[in-house]
Amino acid sequence: MMLRRRNDESAPDIKVVLLGDSNVGKTAMIYSYTLNIFHKKISSTCMDSYEVTVNVKQKETILGICDTAGNEEFDTLRQLAYPGSDAFIICFSLVDRSSFEHVCSWVNELRIWELHSPVILVATKKDLRDAQNSSSSGCINPSFISFSEGQRLAHQIQAIRYIETSAYTQEGIKDAFDTAIMIKLNGVLNVEKRKKKCTLL
Repeated sequence: MMLRRRNDESAPDIKVVLLGDSNVGKTAMIYSYTLNIFHKKISSTCMDSYEVTVNVKQKETILGICDTAGNEEFDTLRQLAYPGSDAFIICFSLVDRSSFEHVCSWVNELRIWELHSPVILVATKKDLRDAQNSSSSGCINPSFISFSEGQRLAHQIQAIRYIETSAYTQEGIKDAFDTAIMIKLNGVLNVEKRKKKCTLL
């Protein structure tokens, strides 16, 4: 699989946009999926658009991946990536509760722009949560997010799926992008109009 920066105006066959707070690991997810590598240190992203050719049902398909910034100062730039998206992957870190609590703000941003493409809720850094929990004598760190919490939030925001991932071990990474691909190929309907503002319960 070869990762390429998009440098033309032609539309990919499938377009997915990654959203989430800064430093949750969106770029690391992309590198893990496309290049099978893990970068410990990655520079903050303003907005990058990539494309990769994937084989789907014995057919070469161009997957466009838009990596967005989570900083407020890039709000206008980030929103340029939204038109034509087939799916949104909203990311949070399993070891950063604030990023989990901010998921609703990303959903609300889509609501404001009246964007109803399906959402996949993806939790990152599973390896860090699991390693620290297993080394703490059975005590679960309350700042970490449990699987059941993630599932509840996914249901609340009407996400198509909830997937826990690790760019380091690659657990769940392929599953997340494959889900985005199958949303397009299987004709998954857009979610109902997001009328109510999302608030964390």
